[in-house]
Amino acid sequence: DTLQVLLEVLERTGRYNPGIIALAGGMFRHGVVHHLEAPQLPLLDPADESVADLRRADFVVYDGGLVTRAAVERVGLPRDDFFLVFDDLEYAMRVEEAGMTLVVVERNSVDRGHLGSGGDGGGTSPPWRGYYQTRNHLRAALDRRSVPLIWGWTVRNAKFFGAGLVRGD
Repeated sequence: DTLQVLLEVLERTGRYNPGIIALAGGMFRHGVVHHLEAPQLPLLDPADESVADLRRADFVVYDGGLVTRAAVERVGLPRDDFFLVFDDLEYAMRVEEAGMTLVVVERNSVDRGHLGSGGDGGGTSPPWRGYYQTRNHLRAALDRRSVPLIWGWTVRNAKFFGAGLVRGD
């Protein structure tokens, strides 16, 4: 019933100009990507009881989510040159930069299978995922001329480099 839930949320959030209603998201802290569980995200509007079960985010993962027609008309489609990894974050940033709200529902009804990522219980990620993550994150930061996003990219890569040195990998 996920589509039904998302459409109902779309109706309730019309006055907030929703661009994407998603099942997962997160926040940027000093340009660093932080995927968060819905209860860790700020409320969409603490003063509005009709949306008390909804959260807002700096970015969303669009797997299983709802991208509004208005968002597509305003910012176009996701970048096909990003292919895999960071495509949803870059798209969500464009939607938010266009003045639309990123809404996260508290109920996550999707069991994601991340191709080749270590996050699905498969251990470590293969190098090709790291390549696309690194390339796409940096490309999004450079395209925006965003010092915080470049900083976030630097922090992420320093962590991976340090972990590789410690593990001898």
